[in-house]
Amino acid sequence: MFNLLPEQNKVALRKEYNFRRALMYVFGIIAIVIVSIGFLIPAFVVAYYRYHSAQIQYDSVAHSRDGSEQVYIKDIKKTNSFLTAFKDTQDPRSVEIFKLIADNKPVGVRINQLGYVRGVTIRIHIEGVADSRDSLRLLTKKLSQVKGFQVGELPISEFVSDSSIPFSLDITFTPHA
Repeated sequence: MFNLLPEQNKVALRKEYNFRRALMYVFGIIAIVIVSIGFLIPAFVVAYYRYHSAQIQYDSVAHSRDGSEQVYIKDIKKTNSFLTAFKDTQDPRSVEIFKLIADNKPVGVRINQLGYVRGVTIRIHIEGVADSRDSLRLLTKKLSQVKGFQVGELPISEFVSDSSIPFSLDITFTPHA
């Protein structure tokens, strides 16, 4: 059919065909760009809010002069002093003593502070929180059964509450020869 048309109509038809083809390419590219922008918008929104959240945190840290960093420094110093007990090379028994305490600690007991004083007998001071009275009694019972440990009495005030019981316990350890 195309070959039967006059030459002038053939040229016009080719122009129209090429124009429609170019128009379809342009619309296809526009559609691809619109769809890709639609898929990228959530990523930009998330990045925008994360950036501003980080900026707010940075500004709050940069402008905080309320001494809150002193709390962190105090915690770090407290942790370092606790860890120096394990670094003690003069008395290697200290690690064994702490291991004995940790091995005999019931599940419901958290030890917050552990200290000791060396001498002929080693005095150990334990502070922590027990989940229940039974777990606190079990701790004292288990530690008193360890050879060489003499557990001091717990004050009655430590048994006042039913749960989350803060306690302080003094133990004397006599090393066996």
